[in-house]
Amino acid sequence: MPALSKAKKQAKGVMCLSNLHQWALALSMYTADNKGFFLAGVDGETGGWAWMEWLRPYYKNDDIHLCPIASKARGQEDYESGDVFHAWNPGTLEDPLYGSYGLNGWLANPRRGESRIFGRPVDKNWRTTNVKGAGYIPVIVGCGIWDSWPLQTDDPPDSEFEEVQHGVLNSEMKRFCLNRHFGYVHGAFADWSVRRIGLKELWRLKWHRGYDVNGDMPAQFYDQNHWLYRFKNY
Repeated sequence: MPALSKAKKQAKGVMCLSNLHQWALALSMYTADNKGFFLAGVDGETGGWAWMEWLRPYYKNDDIHLCPIASKARGQEDYESGDVFHAWNPGTLEDPLYGSYGLNGWLANPRRGESRIFGRPVDKNWRTTNVKGAGYIPVIVGCGIWDSWPLQTDDPPDSEFEEVQHGVLNSEMKRFCLNRHFGYVHGAFADWSVRRIGLKELWRLKWHRGYDVNGDMPAQFYDQNHWLYRFKNY
């Protein structure tokens, strides 16, 4: 029975990667139609989940919104966030904009005169796909909320099953650090490749233009009592 359960979870992981292939294809077509530029600045009135709406002309099947490991929302509260086994939900369960994936918030081409997006300066943004090292720039990753702006100094989750929180200092990376696939989360990159990402490896990816991929890793990684201690180091 344990072997059968593991096989089923592995099959769900394959489906998750397939979803991300379709997201990567959708975003690649969007950028191709927009001279290589990423999405415009996020409109605070529509919310950060609007990236799914902007990409809708490039995909048809809403099933790609959900990782099979996290295919149900926890409830119907406004701006309901997710976790390892639950999808995020920005309104009600009837709202079509729900999901298990999040956009790297540092991917945005600011509108003319726009200096901040959701209160964050845009000088670190990746604005176009025409950059070196695109294979290390995450674009869409398994997530407990619709988007996030990770920093190298962010802390990891205190618990393996911690619910994603809003507006908490040093919490952005926590939104992506979800053990959905045996110590990995799945993601798509700016070169349109798709692969699994080690949970600790999240701190070694080039989230924004000024991100220090060689910086110190969180102290929790070296604490034998922390849930991430058992996973591979990078």
